[in-house]
Amino acid sequence: MSGPVFDARHVRRAFSRSASSYDAAAQLQHMVEARLLESLDYLDDPALQRAPPQRVLDLGCGTGRASVAMQKRWPKAQVLSRDLALPMLQQARLAAKRSGGWLSNPFARVPRALCVDARALPLAEGSVDVLFSNLCLQWVEDLDAVFAGFRRVLKPNGLL
Repeated sequence: MSGPVFDARHVRRAFSRSASSYDAAAQLQHMVEARLLESLDYLDDPALQRAPPQRVLDLGCGTGRASVAMQKRWPKAQVLSRDLALPMLQQARLAAKRSGGWLSNPFARVPRALCVDARALPLAEGSVDVLFSNLCLQWVEDLDAVFAGFRRVLKPNGLL
């Protein structure tokens, strides 16, 4: 019997090594990110009479581009930037600072970064309104655990 296809330690190491140069080579990721962000437009449609999300999870946030975009879209929301690789989160923190909101408004929210494994989300049950993930799941072998975690943390009528 063979071992796992993806070892989380190897995935973490590979993304950690590429964190500082990741955005320069991530054209596909940026295109998918743009489409995913566009798909969120309907949440802001007044005809839905839906309250803006209070908590947004960006799982596999990489360098934090989508986290920053969602924080700008929903400035009162708590945006949680989560990634397996600490150097990616360091890039995400820099992206949040470069976004400028915190400079002009000391009370402006910025995404909160934390290193986590997608298979074991350290979040309360029913605590997430929007769960956003851009090309992260292909790096996880135990999708049953990941989707069970998604079901657990999403609020009723939450968006994946």
